Amino acid sequence: MSATPEVMAASWPMLQEHAERNALFLVAPSLSLTSAAKAVASDDTAAVQRWIESGSLRRPTPTETSDWNERSAAFRAVIVQPFVLASIVDVTAAN
Repeated sequence: MSATPEVMAASWPMLQEHAERNALFLVAPSLSLTSAAKAVASDDTAAVQRWIESGSLRRPTPTETSDWNERSAAFRAVIVQPFVLASIVDVTAAN
């Protein structure tokens, strides 16, 4: 991936299907979403493995997904087929 990946705003309902098929990865605030996307797209396995081991790149937990079902969560996301990488922007109480 030579170009900058397209980062889009996303809500939990938009990402839920990807989580259900184990294709959603959360990117920690300490890691750039675009850097993670470029590494995944270019098969930089060393960097990706390092981030997975440190917890900077991980799948959401069942507790998180349950919480997002009940509360409004905002994300930034990048599609890197067949995966979706996302970072949490905000989680607020449901009205």
